[in-house]
Amino acid sequence: FDPASTPARLFPALTRNRVNALASAGSYEHDVAVMRAVAESRLNIPVLGCVAAGVARFASDLGELADGIVGPSQWEDSLEIEPALGPTPAEFARRMRTAGATDSPDYPSAQIYAAGLLTAAALAGAGGLDNATLRAAFSDLRTTTMFGDFAIDRVTGRQLGHQMLLVQWHRGRKVIIIPESHDDSGSLDVPAGWRLILAGFEALRLSRPDDLDGDENDPDNPESDKDERDHN
Repeated sequence: FDPASTPARLFPALTRNRVNALASAGSYEHDVAVMRAVAESRLNIPVLGCVAAGVARFASDLGELADGIVGPSQWEDSLEIEPALGPTPAEFARRMRTAGATDSPDYPSAQIYAAGLLTAAALAGAGGLDNATLRAAFSDLRTTTMFGDFAIDRVTGRQLGHQMLLVQWHRGRKVIIIPESHDDSGSLDVPAGWRLILAGFEALRLSRPDDLDGDENDPDNPESDKDERDHN
């Protein structure tokens, strides 16, 4: 994605195809460039998401443009978990700040800490320190840390217990929207789950009044294609 050249090729196609949801999955810099270009355009795509939105730096880099953007997160310090191993998410975040962290930790920090807790538990349950014995001990673990549930498939090693979160930025803060948010403050602009996509379709319909200003030849104007408008 080249901010200088890609939009001229991509945006007309997004407009023609009435895109209601756009997701980016690249490097951090790639995701930020895509979201910045789309948010600053006249596309008015109701649902925007990217992998980079899961970390705190995203909001500081995009500012107000981050509002409403959705992203995956492995962990948030607002999770309400009573772990079998180690501290709660809130306690872990407090310890990190006490140790000198300027902000609440992002999920990579929590992931590393949880890996240490799980390794200690596997070592305690293992009968030896060779790889096969440790692997068997990890396979036997069915537990919870502040990072969430842990369980791996005995044959493939695939993680079975941990669940991803979906977060959305609102006024400079991340809000968990999946699992379902219990925020009753009315602060969420977009509902969670499939209702988020359905809300996007409704927002798109409402965003197309007949008296939209703009050049009919403007490729960023969703009303510029007369044939599609007549068809609809």
